[in-house]
Amino acid sequence: MTNITSKEIHLKNRPEGLPSKSDFELAEVSLPEINDGEILVQNIFISVDPYMRGRMYDRKSDLPPFPLGQPLEGGSVVRVVESKNDGFKVDDYVLRRYSH
Repeated sequence: MTNITSKEIHLKNRPEGLPSKSDFELAEVSLPEINDGEILVQNIFISVDPYMRGRMYDRKSDLPPFPLGQPLEGGSVVRVVESKNDGFKVDDYVLRRYSH
Protein backbone atom coordinates (compact mmCIF):
# COMPACT_ATOMS: atom_id res chain seq x y z
CA MET A 1 0.00 0.00 0.00
CA THR A 2 1.13 3.52 -0.60
CA ASN A 3 -0.06 6.98 0.38
CA ILE A 4 -2.05 5.98 3.45
CA THR A 5 -3.58 8.78 5.49
CA SER A 6 -4.69 8.20 9.07
CA LYS A 7 -6.88 10.27 11.38
CA GLU A 8 -5.75 10.60 14.99
CA ILE A 9 -7.10 12.32 18.09
CA HIS A 10 -4.36 14.39 19.75
CA LEU A 11 -4.29 16.09 23.13
CA LYS A 12 -3.90 19.75 22.17
CA ASN A 13 -3.88 21.38 25.62
CA ARG A 14 -3.67 20.31 29.25
CA PRO A 15 -7.26 20.66 30.52
CA GLU A 16 -8.08 23.10 33.27
CA GLY A 17 -10.83 21.35 35.20
CA LEU A 18 -13.03 19.11 33.07
CA PRO A 19 -11.65 18.33 29.59
CA SER A 20 -13.45 20.09 26.77
CA LYS A 21 -13.56 19.70 22.99
CA SER A 22 -10.99 22.52 22.63
CA ASP A 23 -8.40 20.37 24.49
CA PHE A 24 -8.33 17.92 21.58
CA GLU A 25 -7.69 18.07 17.85
CA LEU A 26 -8.26 15.76 14.90
CA ALA A 27 -5.04 15.36 12.95
CA GLU A 28 -4.47 13.72 9.57
CA VAL A 29 -1.08 12.10 9.15
CA SER A 30 0.62 10.21 6.33
CA LEU A 31 1.79 6.76 7.33
CA PRO A 32 5.10 5.33 6.13
CA GLU A 33 5.37 2.03 4.29
CA ILE A 34 5.57 -0.92 6.68
CA ASN A 35 8.82 -2.87 6.96
CA ASP A 36 9.47 -6.60 7.14
CA GLY A 37 8.07 -7.98 10.39
CA GLU A 38 5.53 -5.15 10.78
CA ILE A 39 1.76 -4.89 10.36
CA LEU A 40 -0.56 -2.00 9.57
CA VAL A 41 -3.77 -1.96 11.56
CA GLN A 42 -7.09 -0.12 11.63
CA ASN A 43 -8.66 0.63 15.02
CA ILE A 44 -12.13 -0.88 15.32
CA PHE A 45 -12.86 -0.24 19.03
CA ILE A 46 -10.91 1.97 21.43
CA SER A 47 -11.43 1.76 25.16
CA VAL A 48 -11.87 5.04 27.01
CA ASP A 49 -11.10 4.40 30.67
CA PRO A 50 -11.12 6.59 33.81
CA TYR A 51 -7.31 6.40 34.22
CA MET A 52 -6.92 8.26 30.90
CA ARG A 53 -8.24 11.48 32.41
CA GLY A 54 -5.34 11.57 34.87
CA ARG A 55 -2.87 11.18 32.00
CA MET A 56 -4.17 14.42 30.43
CA TYR A 57 -2.53 16.40 33.23
CA ASP A 58 1.21 16.90 33.66
CA ARG A 59 1.64 15.58 37.19
CA LYS A 60 3.29 12.69 38.98
CA SER A 61 1.47 9.42 38.44
CA ASP A 62 2.02 5.70 37.88
CA LEU A 63 1.80 6.36 34.12
CA PRO A 64 3.38 9.22 32.19
CA PRO A 65 1.11 12.03 30.96
CA PHE A 66 -0.07 11.97 27.37
CA PRO A 67 2.33 14.05 25.26
CA LEU A 68 0.76 17.11 23.66
CA GLY A 69 0.34 16.87 19.89
CA GLN A 70 0.57 13.06 19.86
CA PRO A 71 -2.12 10.39 19.40
CA LEU A 72 -3.95 9.33 22.55
CA GLU A 73 -3.25 5.77 23.71
CA GLY A 74 -5.72 3.22 24.98
CA GLY A 75 -6.63 -0.42 24.72
CA SER A 76 -8.11 -1.31 21.36
CA VAL A 77 -9.32 -4.00 19.02
CA VAL A 78 -7.69 -3.62 15.62
CA ARG A 79 -7.97 -5.23 12.19
CA VAL A 80 -4.84 -6.02 10.17
CA VAL A 81 -5.03 -4.20 6.83
CA GLU A 82 -1.51 -4.98 5.62
CA SER A 83 1.04 -7.49 6.86
CA LYS A 84 4.72 -8.17 6.35
CA ASN A 85 4.75 -10.44 9.39
CA ASP A 86 4.24 -14.20 9.10
CA GLY A 87 2.31 -14.23 12.40
CA PHE A 88 -0.52 -12.01 11.09
CA LYS A 89 -2.58 -11.97 7.93
CA VAL A 90 -4.89 -9.34 6.45
CA ASP A 91 -8.29 -9.30 8.23
CA ASP A 92 -6.92 -10.80 11.47
CA TYR A 93 -8.29 -9.09 14.59
CA VAL A 94 -5.90 -8.28 17.40
CA LEU A 95 -6.35 -6.96 20.95
CA ARG A 96 -3.83 -4.20 21.68
CA ARG A 97 -2.94 -2.43 24.91
CA TYR A 98 -2.40 0.95 23.21
CA SER A 99 -4.19 2.50 20.12
CA HIS A 100 -1.26 3.99 18.25
